[in-house]
Amino acid sequence: MAKSSKKSNNKRPKSSKTDENNGIDRISDLPEPLIHHILSFLQTVDVVRVSVLSRRWRYLWNSIPCLDFDYTLFSTGPMTYFFQFRFGEKFTDFVNRVLSAREECDIQRLHLSCFNHCNSWVDRWICDAVGRNVQELDLSFCPDDSFELPHCLQTTKLLTVLKLNLCYRVLRMPTSMGFSRLTSLHFVSLKFLNDDSAREFFRSCPLLENLIMERCVFKNLKVLDITATNLKNLTIKNVEVDSISDDGLCETELKIFAPNLVSFNYMGPVAQSYLLKNISSIASVFIQLVPGPKKASMEELGYLVCEFIKACYSTKVLKLSVTFLEYLFPILGKPECFSAPFYNLKSLKLFAGIGKLHLQVIVYLLEYFPNLEALAIDFKETSKWNDYWQPQDGVLTCLMYHLKTVEIDNVKGQENELGLISFLLKFGQVLETMTITWSTDLEKPVEIIHKALMLLMLPKASSKVTITFP
Repeated sequence: MAKSSKKSNNKRPKSSKTDENNGIDRISDLPEPLIHHILSFLQTVDVVRVSVLSRRWRYLWNSIPCLDFDYTLFSTGPMTYFFQFRFGEKFTDFVNRVLSAREECDIQRLHLSCFNHCNSWVDRWICDAVGRNVQELDLSFCPDDSFELPHCLQTTKLLTVLKLNLCYRVLRMPTSMGFSRLTSLHFVSLKFLNDDSAREFFRSCPLLENLIMERCVFKNLKVLDITATNLKNLTIKNVEVDSISDDGLCETELKIFAPNLVSFNYMGPVAQSYLLKNISSIASVFIQLVPGPKKASMEELGYLVCEFIKACYSTKVLKLSVTFLEYLFPILGKPECFSAPFYNLKSLKLFAGIGKLHLQVIVYLLEYFPNLEALAIDFKETSKWNDYWQPQDGVLTCLMYHLKTVEIDNVKGQENELGLISFLLKFGQVLETMTITWSTDLEKPVEIIHKALMLLMLPKASSKVTITFP
């Protein structure tokens, strides 16, 4: 009897037929706003496809607030003209069907990427989205010639985010503009018609906080005038200077009036000149200069970059590229270089070579950053100015009183690298941590251990400093 009782207790209760044969659809039980959020991470064509997975989902694609139409997902054959035309028709039909089926449902975000295969429909699709109270609009296509923003887009009171990629075509501004609620603007691969159109566009966005201009062509502009009183984050990126994207701002003056600017990223060749007014609220600056077609001496380029950085005197965080250091070198020590210290600067990151030129500029910069607390150096390969550097003894305020953290990346253990590390340890009286990351070119463990021991044995001014090798 006892045995029988034990058997009976070990038996699992029988599952009901419903539990056994029909799995629980937990996703369909979620609230509709949460399902919409999950589906917003999918391309719209995939949202339509998954609608067959659940009875509840069958018509859910009609009301998702985020639409993402990408022409490339419809291109499955060879890219001949015939196939491009057929795919263009298929893509156009799909977009029209989705938009027409929405009825009164609002659109929160619309992303449309269609290259040049449906240009005749773009204005209509934009106005359809505006009619459904679109808040974020991301357009990427190639107009036949130029593109003028449709009237419906100019009058919307709900649009907050606009991203526009025109495949290096001209953006034409209408005579009257008003983006009263636009807070984020992202221009990619487009040309500005003239000074007035660019200037008036920015001024027509009174609430603009974020502005990105990436691979834009400025050759039609004498002055790029950005006047935006609420602007907080600005990025200008023209790193790949070529015949298509022209020469960045090489022939254009950069003029900025942005009293609330907090972050400024500039990546590209040196501009014709810089006129940066009232940017005292700036807290973070990243300058990545690349060689451009401009025919100017290194000294002339040095004065230009010096004027640029002096306008950012109030920043707390600063990042500078290898090319910036090379342009600055010819004017080191001249009165026009730096007239006053950067008292607010707390964090500095430098991309530098290991030659004498780069290391001299690094030490010179430290002299003008008296309150610096964190220093990061990322060594890069350079084919020039790799002369031997002999550090000079000297008193630097930041090393005596403030510099606590140093990070040095891509270290190979070469003589100039060891010289800089030795200099920082010798005079860094309040230094707490130094982190050294070895270059991936060092493959032999014995070599790495030997170099690490050399660094650990260097004299140190700070009794608290620890050296780590992650």
